[in-house]
Amino acid sequence: AALFANFVVLPGAALALCWGLQLPPTMQAALLLVTTAPSSPAMLRLNEFAGGDQAKAVGLLVLLMSLTMVYQPLILPILLPGLSVSPMPIARTLVLTVLLPLVLGLLIKARWPALAVRLRPALARLGNISAVVSCFILLPLVYVDALKDVLLNGGLLVLLLYLPVAVG
Repeated sequence: AALFANFVVLPGAALALCWGLQLPPTMQAALLLVTTAPSSPAMLRLNEFAGGDQAKAVGLLVLLMSLTMVYQPLILPILLPGLSVSPMPIARTLVLTVLLPLVLGLLIKARWPALAVRLRPALARLGNISAVVSCFILLPLVYVDALKDVLLNGGLLVLLLYLPVAVG
């Protein structure tokens, strides 16, 4: 069910929004790029807050991440004609930002459990702070013009329509 939702339902909903709202090509590309890349380390944090099974969440994250490397290069040229996608940049980004930290954390936890217990609160706090700084300070500062463009071209409406589908 999770694979179907991530690889069919959510990109399908995004595609329907693109067509239904007649979004500009750049907004279509951005929305489809985001919705065809379902793996996110934030999923683990949300799962933890919800009291879910972390082992299953980690397994799903690794599976989604692995499938994304194959899925995006196949589906994006179909959804965005003229676009060519190489799996290597996707793989590199996912390995460096998701897989490597995950493996290091699991290695430290297995090899030095007491150290992992001591480091966990500080690293969780650091992760939360960096997420807030990135999302609410750096992103708006660096991409202020792009964000204004997105908001003025229907981005807020897209967010309001897509978000209930994505979290539902």
